[in-house]
Amino acid sequence: MPLPDHTKETIKSSLDSVTSNPSTGVSGLVFVAADKNGDVLAEHASGTKGLNTKEPMTLDTIFWIASCTKMLVGIACMQLVEQGKIPLDDHEALYKVCPELKEKQVLDENAKLVDRKGEITLRMLLNHTAGFGYTFFNHRLLEYSRPAGFDEFMGDREDIMDMPLVNQPGTAWEYGVSGIARLFSDW
Repeated sequence: MPLPDHTKETIKSSLDSVTSNPSTGVSGLVFVAADKNGDVLAEHASGTKGLNTKEPMTLDTIFWIASCTKMLVGIACMQLVEQGKIPLDDHEALYKVCPELKEKQVLDENAKLVDRKGEITLRMLLNHTAGFGYTFFNHRLLEYSRPAGFDEFMGDREDIMDMPLVNQPGTAWEYGVSGIARLFSDW
C-alpha cells in the first residue's frame, strides 16, 4: 500500500532537519523504506557526502558499513536455515561452500601454527566462536600478519582465508572477521 504524499513529505522534512543542523554531526544520509514485496514506499537522499564537502548525498551513494555486513549476512543465513536450505551445525555442508576452512590452522600462544582440533560450523561463524580474530584486537594475529601481508580491511576473500584462526573452533568467543560476508557470497 503506497504512502500518502504528505507522509513522504514529513519523512523528507524530518531527515532534512537533521542534515541541515550542524550540531547533529550528521552531514548526510540516505533513507529507503520498502514493503515486504520490495516495493519502495519512500526514499530520500539528504545533505552532503561529508562534513567538509558540498557534494550532495544521492540515492546511489556507496557507504562503507564495516561490520554491519555481518548483521545483514547473519539475517540472510538464518532465513536460509529457517527454510531448511542450509544447516547450522553441519561442518561438511559448510566445507562444500568454503573448502578453505577445512585446512584452517590456529595460532597458538607462541604465535606458531598448529593443527585445528575441531570442526568449524556456520553457527560458530555467526556467533564468533569459529576462531577468527582481528589484527587490532589480537597481538598474535597482528604479528603474524605483518610478514604474511594480509589486511582484513583492504584485502579480498583470499586474504581473509589466508588468516589463521586465533582460537580453536568452539572454545572461545572473539570478535573477528568471521569471513561470514565474504565466505557466503557464493552460497
